[in-house]
Amino acid sequence: MSKAFRLQKVLEARRVAESRRQQELAAANQVLNRERAVLERMRAEAESLRAEALAMPAGQLDVPTQVALRAMLDRVTDAARRQEEAVTHCERRAEERRAALVSAAIDRKVLENLEARHAEAWRREQDALEQIETDEMARQAFVRDSEGRVREERV
Repeated sequence: MSKAFRLQKVLEARRVAESRRQQELAAANQVLNRERAVLERMRAEAESLRAEALAMPAGQLDVPTQVALRAMLDRVTDAARRQEEAVTHCERRAEERRAALVSAAIDRKVLENLEARHAEAWRREQDALEQIETDEMARQAFVRDSEGRVREERV
């Protein structure tokens, strides 16, 4: 058995793919955060318009001002609704990227486990070969010692 892991290039490709998935997830999360911030600004603007409409004294409330405030509030509310859809789309996209990252991490981990098992098998094989060599050296030393004792006894 060779020390080299035959699937090393595949493992490296899996690592690169996982890294790419991490970058894609980070980019999707940035877009999601940006879209959420826009939505929050729109909601704050709508709340500000509502507060402005409610803060007008009853005697000074005229129809053209009320219509203009209502039109602005409707536009901001509609834009916020569309922005909520955009945020939902970005959340789905980020979740897809997260799932792709998890899948890539699992693929990489499978190969890393194979690599670890290969390294362990190679180490056990080397240990066994070393044990065989040690046993052979011990046997030869024993034979030499035995032959030396036999000669001494004959003399």
